[in-house]
Amino acid sequence: MPYENVFDMEGFGGLGDDVGQELLGELGFEQEIGSRNTPEYRRWVQASLNQLQGSGVVVDGVIGRNTRSAIRDFQRRHQLTADGIVGPLTEAALIRTGARLPPTGSPSPPVPSTPAGPRPCPVMSPGAATDRCLTPGKLMCPAIPTLLCVSNVAGIRFEYPTRYEKTTDHVYVVRARRSVTQRFAPSVGTALANFVARLADIGMSIEAILTAGSHYCRCITGTDILSNHSFGDAIDVVGVRWRGLGGTRETIAHSFRDPGERQILRRINACLRLCFATVIDYHRADHRDHFHCDMNRGGGRIATGATTIVFAQEALNHVLGLTLPDTGRLDAATIAALSRFSGRSSTELRNNTILNRVLDELFRRAARG
Repeated sequence: MPYENVFDMEGFGGLGDDVGQELLGELGFEQEIGSRNTPEYRRWVQASLNQLQGSGVVVDGVIGRNTRSAIRDFQRRHQLTADGIVGPLTEAALIRTGARLPPTGSPSPPVPSTPAGPRPCPVMSPGAATDRCLTPGKLMCPAIPTLLCVSNVAGIRFEYPTRYEKTTDHVYVVRARRSVTQRFAPSVGTALANFVARLADIGMSIEAILTAGSHYCRCITGTDILSNHSFGDAIDVVGVRWRGLGGTRETIAHSFRDPGERQILRRINACLRLCFATVIDYHRADHRDHFHCDMNRGGGRIATGATTIVFAQEALNHVLGLTLPDTGRLDAATIAALSRFSGRSSTELRNNTILNRVLDELFRRAARG
């Protein structure tokens, strides 16, 4: 259930604090996601569409094809992204045009207080990059006037693990952590809100995002190329704390070798890839304990990139019952598997636009389990 991309549409540079905070509120950083993932909320959406535009959809709490179509019609009329998904902007437009207030859902369990939400914290004179650089001091760190300081996304706070413990051969748990404020560009905030919402949509209602950090001006290790972290364009996600049928639990990247944990991590991985342009995961030896997530500085997903294809191979193996090796290359076997999955020809799959659409559908399928 992803959020509309308010920052990509509106930007943040040059806005006053009051306007900026209004946009941040619309993005839903402090809203309770779970209230949108209930039958009561879905019935409210359907009833509102019937009231406002005579959609004639059945008010049954099931968001099927007819309801999605009606949502898209409403979004087009109000110049919103017509994706058929009710996020904060669509909800606000429903209320603004006459719908009653939506149900709030069941009360959430109390969580320790955190600062009140995102606030601008621009970096204007950052100096030179030294850490991990081949030539320390050669590159200047970029100014980031749109950088945000963010304590939570949709009420979901950030926690920085400070101590881990190995409990079985391949399962790790977090034994100590602290709440942290993260710094990143608005597009990363949008992607994180989308990620939280997508997890809720597949039944993973999360309580915390475990992170290893966000903005940090440094080079890609052993190079004179600035990391996306230097631009506030990236965040490292260790895992999530979430509520399941058996109660609250945590799933972290460290446990990727455990078959049961890997199933959950695959779903988390797929949701991240539907929201971020680039995700580097446990397939790489230097990322076995976190997911590096960035927006490719607005460049979008590189569909044929190794970090994308290697997870596509894992997802294809899971969905189709194959045994593709995790080469990270768009080789003949991988093309054949993608063709089998999508019904597209190998020639069509050489088109990046088509390939990205197929990858989106594959990742959505992998996210469902």
